[in-house]
Amino acid sequence: MQINKNSLKARANNLSNKLGISQNIVYNRFFFDAFLARLSISPYKDKFVLKGGLYLSSVLGIDTRSTMDMDFYIKHLSMEKENIVRLITDIAIIDINDGVTFKVVGSSDIRLDDQYGGFQVKVISTEIKRNIVKALIEFNFKDEEITKLAKKYKIEL
Repeated sequence: MQINKNSLKARANNLSNKLGISQNIVYNRFFFDAFLARLSISPYKDKFVLKGGLYLSSVLGIDTRSTMDMDFYIKHLSMEKENIVRLITDIAIIDINDGVTFKVVGSSDIRLDDQYGGFQVKVISTEIKRNIVKALIEFNFKDEEITKLAKKYKIEL
């Protein structure tokens, strides 16, 4: 379902007032959900395990736990940065007729001195509201325990 700027703005304003949270939190969550909807129909849907703040927000509610990025554990894929950027680009360009488009604008290493380090891919929405949505992709070979606990969830948009 396509959404227009005015409708999104009104819905974000109503929800932020109702829950007592910033409109930016609502906008970010909207764009995160739009990206996750694309991921859910991509060939990579079983390779990405959502974790961190966005996962907690989806369980506890946006008013209880908000986040500014998406954290994933990637399983059974090449962990080369160029490969992951290509996968994120493939996911970002999927058209689900919601009026939202995404563009990958860069990537950078994070937490280089940490055993759970990784990198982030910066994705912006190029329609409705120019918002930077960061997909922080963390990976390592010692985090296999998280995949044992992984569950499938249906995305409600």
